[in-house]
Amino acid sequence: MSALTNITSWLSHVSETCFTACYILVLVLEVSRLFFRIAVRHALILLVTSAGLFAHIVWFCLSTRTPETTPLASWYGWCMLIALAIAFVYLLVRIRYPDKSVGLFLLPLVLALIAAALIFLRNQEPFVTDAILSFWSILHLSALLIGSIAASLGFVAGIMYLVQAFRLKRKLPPRQGLLLPSLERLQWYNYVLLT
Repeated sequence: MSALTNITSWLSHVSETCFTACYILVLVLEVSRLFFRIAVRHALILLVTSAGLFAHIVWFCLSTRTPETTPLASWYGWCMLIALAIAFVYLLVRIRYPDKSVGLFLLPLVLALIAAALIFLRNQEPFVTDAILSFWSILHLSALLIGSIAASLGFVAGIMYLVQAFRLKRKLPPRQGLLLPSLERLQWYNYVLLT
């Protein structure tokens, strides 16, 4: 029981700074792909992203311990949850397509959501009421969350589509380290996410 108490005490020090620093480091590693090659970069990106996701999940779980501080009771928590979902999508895409540069587009969105939450939304009043625990409210909030995540990912896929279309129309050679999905694949992603 003492070991569990020590682990819980250690994990209680996890803050927004921990996972934000991990995501910033991963973005720096992604940007470095444009300039030089490192043999262990992919493994390092996966390790740091996993550490960031672990810290993000721990922070989220610790902040839901009491109903008064639940992150889903404010826009601050919603932004953090959307950032967590997009970071998780980034990790899955990075594992599946290690040569694609989607991190250059997804990670700035993750960091922008975290920054917006920390700067603008942290001290807002929560919008928790007793009515929020009804079935229809939970269903509505779940649909709102899924829609927000899908719209955010659709926005990123649209930006990647525009970058890829611009590059192809100008017949620019592919830049080292900047490999994007094909236009057909990006168009399909946009269609699915916006639908």
